[in-house]
Amino acid sequence: MRPHKFLLSFMAALLASAGLYAQERLSPRPDGEQVWWGYYTTDMSVNAIGTGWSVTYDVAAFIPGGEYFAKDATISGLRFSLPNTPNLTDVKVWVATSLPSAVDRADVLVQQIAANAIKRGATNEVLFDEPYTVTARGAYIGYSLTISSVSNDNDLRPIAYSADVHPAGSLYLRTSEGLTEWEDYSAEFGALAIQALFGGRLALNAVGTVGSEKVSATLGAETTVPVTLTNYSPGGVRSISYSVSGAGTADAEREFALSEPFMALGDFTLKLPVAVGDVGGEVRKQLTVTKVNGEPNTVRDAQVGIELTVLTETLPKKVLVEEFSGTWCLWCPMGARGIELAQKKFGDRMIAVEVHDQDVMWDSSLGYDPLIAQLIGVPACFINRGPETDPYYGSAGSDVFGLDADIEEELSRTAEAAISLEAEWETAAKNALRATAHVTFQTDSDVDYALGYIVTADQLTGTGKEWVQSNGLSGDSSLDGDENLQDLVNGPKNLTNYVFRNVAVAAEGVQSGVKGSVASPVKAGVTQTHSQRIDLSENKLIQDKNALSLVCFLINTETGRIVNAERVHIGDGTDGISTISAAPGTATAYDLQGRRLRKPAHGVNILRYNDGTTRKAINP
Repeated sequence: MRPHKFLLSFMAALLASAGLYAQERLSPRPDGEQVWWGYYTTDMSVNAIGTGWSVTYDVAAFIPGGEYFAKDATISGLRFSLPNTPNLTDVKVWVATSLPSAVDRADVLVQQIAANAIKRGATNEVLFDEPYTVTARGAYIGYSLTISSVSNDNDLRPIAYSADVHPAGSLYLRTSEGLTEWEDYSAEFGALAIQALFGGRLALNAVGTVGSEKVSATLGAETTVPVTLTNYSPGGVRSISYSVSGAGTADAEREFALSEPFMALGDFTLKLPVAVGDVGGEVRKQLTVTKVNGEPNTVRDAQVGIELTVLTETLPKKVLVEEFSGTWCLWCPMGARGIELAQKKFGDRMIAVEVHDQDVMWDSSLGYDPLIAQLIGVPACFINRGPETDPYYGSAGSDVFGLDADIEEELSRTAEAAISLEAEWETAAKNALRATAHVTFQTDSDVDYALGYIVTADQLTGTGKEWVQSNGLSGDSSLDGDENLQDLVNGPKNLTNYVFRNVAVAAEGVQSGVKGSVASPVKAGVTQTHSQRIDLSENKLIQDKNALSLVCFLINTETGRIVNAERVHIGDGTDGISTISAAPGTATAYDLQGRRLRKPAHGVNILRYNDGTTRKAINP
């Protein structure tokens, strides 16, 4: 924790609603060729912070230079709010190219406000004698004041800010005592209530393009494409408009509203709807960001290529959800509950794998450690190796169960290939598995693919303390409204006899697939078969061989995304049989008596593939 940060937090929480400012509601107005701008706007709510004692405060906000915002613009003045107190003295405004060690040594300008010109309890506007031209380095705009003594509530918290927005760099603060080093408090509190009077070139709606993720889609349909953009403007992004052209088509301009404004400077990713068109195979289109916040985009040529693998039909698809957990993790029971709820909704269209870290079920030989190292924390999950996602709330920031929306979106993406799987014990001792996977692609492609394999164990449990699951939800009244979690909220802080589901206990090629498992280039309609031995002879985690399953996933090694997956129950018998998910026309079906069928019958079938291999499969 930062030194004395709790004092700022305490004063803000105690006094923010006291209404101690006679805040003037001034609308940003153009003055000729000039305009007032800041992270804070005068229609926002205003709170205040302070240390609670008599000190000198220095506060600032950073204005970036940058090619697309304020570079070469001029600053002719500042406006900001001051508290209504007679104990306010020595008010200065200043501009600097870096946070100054002493305000009087600010390298651009310092301007003292005469004592009789200070407007207490109001908005102060200070015009500079000479305008300052912003360079590519940007500038810090700020003011300083001293509280000579504390005699009223306004003295306790003299710095006005708005909690409506939290852009990085929008609230720097230090004091002559306690908080003597500059710190950025924008994440904790919000934006400093300060604006600059800009003239000349000022771009408030500037979004550039970075790249896009290649996706598979069905001919004539619509798909969503993850597109990474860059916000160059502190004005933030609330919406964009874009157009898509290529492959013989030009779509009409579309507007896309963000669920929450993106206020930070830098990259962000949107999942943008795109019409696929009627051209199959590998298709390239071009997306152009035309408007930002309803105004023309000030970034010229904001274009990015979009790559689609356009397929003629929709193949059976299953989504692999890898959940990361640990017995020591306080919130992991919530993650497990999210997976359980999603499994109930999606059935065998979702394949769940629970990966443990640093506990009794952790095994570094699985190969998951590099993936675990990428996580911000646990609980977390990957859906087909997409972005890290909360396994209960999902990616949308919901305050209720929301993982299902992310899985629905992934299921809506067209699979590039069909995959089927079978498994059998290699020996009577049942200490090794033989997995056989069949993969059939819809289109020719030079992309490198590979197959990975995971053995999961269900119903793992134990009686020692190492099997006790921590439960941070216990007694959390903020979750009382969520009926999905009430047994955990009302349960103990340590869950004994806890049962762990779908735990990864063995794997081959878990990070990027088994090398050489899929030959490249792949050909449309040609089935490739791969066999993999999985040794379980030294495995100490398996408690019940009748509770084992085998998962096989097909991964695009260039993007790192999983494109399809399959799962079979191994059990204590000899065979694991997958459901039928072959591409039409790539396998011939026979019944158990060897009679050829026009199409797979309900129940167990024998499939003969065009590469000569056969397997048992269930048609549900």
